[in-house]
Amino acid sequence: MLFSAVALGVTLPFQDQFSTIAMVLVLACGLLQYFFGAAPAQKKQLGSLLLMAFLIVLPRITGLFYGQWDNATKELLRSAPLLLMPLAFLLLSGHKQVHKLRRWFFWGLVVGITLLAVVCYYPVIKTMIVEKQPLSYLLRWRYMNFNFTSPLEDGHPAYLGLLICWIIGHVFFTDFIRAKWRLVVALLFTALLFQLVARNALLVAGILWLIYIVKSNLRWLQIGAAAVLFVVVGLVIFHPSKYLQDKFFYVFSQEAKERENTRFERLEASYEVFKQAPLFGPGPGEDNELRMQAYKQMGEEVAFKNNYNAHNQYMEFLSTFGLYGALCFILALLLVTRMLLRSSERVDLYLWGGFLLAMITESMLERSLGVKYMSILLAFILLNQLISRREDNLPDGRRP
Repeated sequence: MLFSAVALGVTLPFQDQFSTIAMVLVLACGLLQYFFGAAPAQKKQLGSLLLMAFLIVLPRITGLFYGQWDNATKELLRSAPLLLMPLAFLLLSGHKQVHKLRRWFFWGLVVGITLLAVVCYYPVIKTMIVEKQPLSYLLRWRYMNFNFTSPLEDGHPAYLGLLICWIIGHVFFTDFIRAKWRLVVALLFTALLFQLVARNALLVAGILWLIYIVKSNLRWLQIGAAAVLFVVVGLVIFHPSKYLQDKFFYVFSQEAKERENTRFERLEASYEVFKQAPLFGPGPGEDNELRMQAYKQMGEEVAFKNNYNAHNQYMEFLSTFGLYGALCFILALLLVTRMLLRSSERVDLYLWGGFLLAMITESMLERSLGVKYMSILLAFILLNQLISRREDNLPDGRRP
């Protein structure tokens, strides 16, 4: 069981097939525990545990009946982890070592992200040495964002950024890392986020840093954090390349401002799709064809050529499944949020809030990694509820 948790963490940042195999291993461990384990799973919680995931998957199930069959099938299969991972964790809830699951997944993810950093930094550093480029080139467009993750098959910075936020959150709010190493480890992973230029993830990481600094109530840490922030802002503003300045302070550049505003203006295309079938939506596949037509009519050649989705998960559900799908989705999110607000656990609440924020500018559930991240986060949230009901204290290292 613990091996499968480590394997899941290590493989998650890389090729989809590897993390899928790891998820199957976790589910297999759950089934073995259920049928052969000495302690039974807490079956009384089955309904409440799976309801939230089912509400998210339900529109995709009904989409089989009125969307394009191939697209609807692909979307349904892609969303399967949202049901299977919470179920697997439920089946494992009777295992005597289930409280170690989070810790082992954390260390697996640390190894996975570290390997990712090695894979991505190696060609960058090699090129800089061979071409005798100054260190400042590290913060130029050619070595950041998608260019930085180009050695990976599908290395989307926004999604990888959320995995790093998972690590930072657990570094700060658990005892998985010794206290004297927390700041060093968190700084290293935050620097990696900066290289990815994952702005949503950087915002989430910034909030995690702020909460940790306020809670620690250490004067030297507050002054040090302010100094580091001042240096980073100065570096962005005065760096010879304007790439970072356009990314983080685009309001001061007319060209960058127009480019960023276009991202939100493109939501109008998805809204036009919604208006054509407001109750149940056009269904999977049909929505994309209608969106492409809207892009063409709006003159959004880049979006049309690259087949862009809505880049907003809330609008994605609304335009694909209408009000019915959007209401199912929002209800599921509210149920999870309500559960977290009533819990003493805070790290999951912070990470859940970060995921809700990320869905404003990314269609997180339209990519396999986004679905898997949400399914794992849901599974740990629900497992924590089971552990807290069963035990008075949390034995896996988390701190309220």
